[in-house]
Amino acid sequence: MAGVAILLLRSRLRVLAWGCAAGALSAPLIIPATEPFPRAAASILSLDCAFRLVDLLRTRRPIASLRESLWFIVPFPVMNALWDWKRLCRERWIARPGNWRTLIAGCVAFAVCWGVLDATAKNSLLAANHLLDHTFKLILFVAAVESGALALCAVERLVGFQTTPIVNRTWEAVTPAEFWRRWNDRIHAWLYRHIFRTFGGTQASVRAILATCVFSGLFHELMFGISTSRFDGYQLAFFTIQAPAILLSPRLQSYAKRRGALGAACSRAITIAWFWATSLLFFHGIDRVIPIHYTSEPWLP
Repeated sequence: MAGVAILLLRSRLRVLAWGCAAGALSAPLIIPATEPFPRAAASILSLDCAFRLVDLLRTRRPIASLRESLWFIVPFPVMNALWDWKRLCRERWIARPGNWRTLIAGCVAFAVCWGVLDATAKNSLLAANHLLDHTFKLILFVAAVESGALALCAVERLVGFQTTPIVNRTWEAVTPAEFWRRWNDRIHAWLYRHIFRTFGGTQASVRAILATCVFSGLFHELMFGISTSRFDGYQLAFFTIQAPAILLSPRLQSYAKRRGALGAACSRAITIAWFWATSLLFFHGIDRVIPIHYTSEPWLP
């Protein structure tokens, strides 16, 4: 589907390429609905591919050669969905020692997290207290995602791309805005270019931030809906309510600077508490994709 879109971009039927981008998003529907985890994995790849196509469709630069365009839509490095960023990562590549060690350490840490998740699937203490279960799974989720990001980055560097981890020490975030810059910075860059700037950028920051959060919520709702065959609005709600937190982040950052180390600690605690509370919405979708995610019965219907 993406290959057809590339060919259409080079013809007079360019408008039909948008349909191919939509087709790439719906490709995971080929997988049976009884397999939510494979559908979710396929959804990540199809979303990556669709975002790359949108970047090519909206570019004002001359269309690259067919070979370069096809090379760009290959979903690797993962979620690096901006044409110029992928080329820059390749051109700036410098061989660095330690990538194999990082790869092994990241894979081992991820495997440990998965093992702990499986081992606690029937833990009676977690089963009896949903808030405790949620807190434990939040910590485990962050550890798994951070270690997986390190392993993925090591693979990308080993094959010649100078990248940084797609998720980078999110626990150090002092504000919600900083958290989202650290969480999936590649999609953050895509959203900044194609959504935030389209809706006014820094000249209309409230509108642009709200539009970006709503758009993020919509495509997460779509991906989780395709994966689980159920649209419940939780993903849209989770990402939409991030907008006021992001808008208030400069004040929280200012407070942290004025109060020094204590202020930074307080701001970080507020940020962690915010995501602990709101991630109940996000994790409800994760629980449907990975049935052993929650040991307890979720509060949300």
